[in-house]
Amino acid sequence: MFKKLAIGLGIAIAIAAIVVCVIPLQPVSYTVTVPYQDTETYYESEPYQVEEPYTYTTAESLALFSGETYALPAGSLMPFQFHIDVVDKSQNIVSGRVTARAGGEFLFYVFDQKNYNAYKAGGSWQAYVSPGRVTDYSFSFVPDHSDYYYFVISNTFSIFTNKLVEISATWNWQETKQGYETVTKYRDVEKQRVVTKYRQETHYKQVSFLDYWLNYAPY
Repeated sequence: MFKKLAIGLGIAIAIAAIVVCVIPLQPVSYTVTVPYQDTETYYESEPYQVEEPYTYTTAESLALFSGETYALPAGSLMPFQFHIDVVDKSQNIVSGRVTARAGGEFLFYVFDQKNYNAYKAGGSWQAYVSPGRVTDYSFSFVPDHSDYYYFVISNTFSIFTNKLVEISATWNWQETKQGYETVTKYRDVEKQRVVTKYRQETHYKQVSFLDYWLNYAPY
């Protein structure tokens, strides 16, 4: 009888040991690191090109006379008209030379429109160039307003002698102009990409009572 009781008690203890040590009956929580995919926004500097205006100064010139020779009978004059526009131009200057190729001295003048009209009418006038009688003369003047300018070769003082006169003249100026150039600039462009991130998650599992007491019990 005692033997049977001991056997039964042993079996009970074995079953209890199995239940405590092996069979997962106690729920516990634990934390794990879990990867996941996410869309990330980022910015990248990218070049682009634009056309931008800029100003520059250029030297310009125009030949008014190019060494032409003119015959002037006695008692005559010869006017030459040129329109000179100085708007948006700087450092305007007209320079040249008049030379007697035959006949000797002659008169030479440069007028604007108003003073040329006064000269023709026999009134009071002012000239940009008026050297008197010359045979070889280099000249220059500044056209100070936009107008018609008159270059006058005169042989009016001569009664018998014809003249042959050569003339050269060039108008020089500087002009500010606008051009366009290609410029590279940079801007931040929004983009997206898929990246792997990680987060902590709480999971649950069943453990044996022994495992719980050894590893999870809060004491």
